[in-house]
Amino acid sequence: MNHVEFTKRAKYLVLALLLAGLGLTGCKSDMNREDSVDAPKRSAETVDPPQEHSEVKDEQSAVLAAYRKAVELDPDNALGWNQLGSLFLRTGELNQAEEAYRKVLSLAEAHQDKKEQTWAYTNLGNVYGKRGELDKAEEMYRKALALHEALGHKEGMVANYTNLGNVYGRRGELDRAEKMHRKALEIDQALGIKENVAVDYTNIGLVYDTRGDLDKAEEMYGKALEIDKALGNKEDLADDYSNLGNLYGRRGEPGKAEEMYRKALEIDQALGIKENVAVDYTSLGNVYTDPDKAEEMFQKALEIHHTLDSKQGMAEDYTNLGSLYYKLGDLDRAEDMHLKALDFDKALGNKEDMAQDYGKLGLVYYAGEDLDKAEEVWKKSLSLYEEIGAMQSNGARKAQQALDNLAVLRSVFNK
Repeated sequence: MNHVEFTKRAKYLVLALLLAGLGLTGCKSDMNREDSVDAPKRSAETVDPPQEHSEVKDEQSAVLAAYRKAVELDPDNALGWNQLGSLFLRTGELNQAEEAYRKVLSLAEAHQDKKEQTWAYTNLGNVYGKRGELDKAEEMYRKALALHEALGHKEGMVANYTNLGNVYGRRGELDRAEKMHRKALEIDQALGIKENVAVDYTNIGLVYDTRGDLDKAEEMYGKALEIDKALGNKEDLADDYSNLGNLYGRRGEPGKAEEMYRKALEIDQALGIKENVAVDYTSLGNVYTDPDKAEEMFQKALEIHHTLDSKQGMAEDYTNLGSLYYKLGDLDRAEDMHLKALDFDKALGNKEDMAQDYGKLGLVYYAGEDLDKAEEVWKKSLSLYEEIGAMQSNGARKAQQALDNLAVLRSVFNK
């Protein structure tokens, strides 16, 4: 390779990495932890300053072009492929993300570089996790964990214990989830990484929350909050307030829930984290009993996700609007919203959310006395849960119960 070729390659890779460092890509390394059991879907993406939809898309296109050029000029650079995959993962292009991470794995094996292999396995696990293919995600995380153990990389072990905990939590295997998060906590405490200890407390709290043990969950969230206050971690502090808001909402304390969500919103707006501001609006929408106020919050979240071109975010917003219209008895609008959510989730290949969409459509059709359609979509929901290995999840149990109740109804009334 001559000097000119090297300079070109370096130029585009450095450009791509600089853009990522400025927060324009939202790319994450293999050490980052995914969302946990029932966690609000918050991101660390900063937007600086507020931008129009077209400007955001232009920035993403520029970053994508830089990464593409980097790997074109230096196709043996695993880091470049890894970052390209992370950009695809962020934008919801899961097939292209998988292809990039498979390239990382191929290069890592050719280079006999175990560290690069951990990037590939962990990020492939993230792709499968996004799709809801939990068995495949578990397989990848376990491969990454084994390599980190062999290398003696404690922080890498922590990241994959956490990822495995998230997988088990989504499956409804809460004892296994807690075990993984406690292993992560033990290592983080030994390493003295307080920021990660707070994350571990949060994840354990989310497991308790899902079990319905709200007192223990509140204790864990309180420990995380105390650490994040001491460290001055405003982003994580907003997460803590959001989790406490969720807990108070489940306890039937809407006033305290709203107070927590407003604290989270104030921090996220000050930090300019649009993705998280959208989550805060969604949370407020869920706690409001006034349907007009709730709809206003969901629409605000939808507007932000549209600006950010976040397909996953828009799918969640349409789901929330559909559930709201269902409660109001506006079945046509409810169906329309859930079908829009389903279209996005199909495009993203997100089988877990597709299963939830079918479950909610079943409720709409059942309320409209279209029992054949209700049965059809509930069966689709259950089939998807089975496919992703999540038959112990709340969604799968609800779909099965709905089908069982429908069978009883048919037998009694011969419908």
